[in-house]
Amino acid sequence: MNFWDRYRKKLKKLSRKETPPKIDNSLDHKLDTNIDKLKKELGESSDLVVRHFELGEEFCVAAAVVYMSGLVDEKKVNNFVAESLKVEDSLKKVTYPQKSMFDIVKSRALSVNKVVVVAEWDKFLLSVLNGETAILVDGSNEAITANTKGGETRDVSEPSTQLVIRGPKVSFTESIGTNVALIRRYIKSPNLRFETLQVGSITKTDVAIMYLKGTANEKVLREVKKRLNKIEVEDIFESGNIEQYIQDNAFTPFPTIYNSERPDAVVGNLLEGRIALIVDGTPFVLVVPAIFIQFFQSPSDYYQNYLIGSFLRLLRIISYIISILTPSLYVALTTFHPQMIPTSLLISLAAQHEGVPFPVVVGSVDYGIHI
Repeated sequence: MNFWDRYRKKLKKLSRKETPPKIDNSLDHKLDTNIDKLKKELGESSDLVVRHFELGEEFCVAAAVVYMSGLVDEKKVNNFVAESLKVEDSLKKVTYPQKSMFDIVKSRALSVNKVVVVAEWDKFLLSVLNGETAILVDGSNEAITANTKGGETRDVSEPSTQLVIRGPKVSFTESIGTNVALIRRYIKSPNLRFETLQVGSITKTDVAIMYLKGTANEKVLREVKKRLNKIEVEDIFESGNIEQYIQDNAFTPFPTIYNSERPDAVVGNLLEGRIALIVDGTPFVLVVPAIFIQFFQSPSDYYQNYLIGSFLRLLRIISYIISILTPSLYVALTTFHPQMIPTSLLISLAAQHEGVPFPVVVGSVDYGIHI
């Protein structure tokens, strides 16, 4: 074999596409195998609770309830999951194989809401870490996950950053479920849509998108989803992290996304066609898109007469213009056009700032130089 033959053979070998080995992501049929794998992946964590049960009388099929203590409502787990599996009469009389036992547990034994059957290991693990309770039955490669989220959460309290004299004294909390419920108390419409996605490869933070269908701009909604799906980071702790990744200019000192901890303020923006982003773990909700005039509004404006509310907004705008122009006007008159200031006033200002070594731009004026 000459050189060219060896070269062609090597090139052909390199050009072959080697298919990566297929990773098995499904649950195992054996209960003990799934429990051991779960304990191994969580590093024998002490907050992992595994309760073993035996179902039926003739076959005595083994089952287990798995959850993370501190993330679930213990009362709900005991009353609706564990107690149902232990005292359900239909389970005691079952003499069917394991698969039939799993179907009965899924359809009859559980009385909680949001019961989901999962067959992938990643979804099963994420459900447990997300505060849900999982039920495994020996002989079945599927698991039942039930919504038993709970744990220690902060109660609804008064806002701490947006205080108003007139209006509800309610603020968002760190629980995304509570925040969604607070908004739904105001808007009892089927057009209020709620979509959830997870951001952060490690934290898997829940981010809820709320909008009014038919009122929100579909183009803006697609853009919001597109930007959220483009976020590729490991951790998301607060809505401020989301804000940095989805805003148009990340280096501007001016806010480009509105945020609020008041449900009534967010509801008002939803009714105006904007989109709310609720991040799990923070009481501040983002509202997009934001415009400049929006930052001159107050939640109490929604509860005032429209004439009074409009006057107050106009007063805020005038105050803003005065606060922006007054320092520059002061510097221009005292530094470049002192002749426009009355002589008596100029002498008084110069006497007050006599001996000050700083120029006008840093807050003090040496008027003696300009006299």
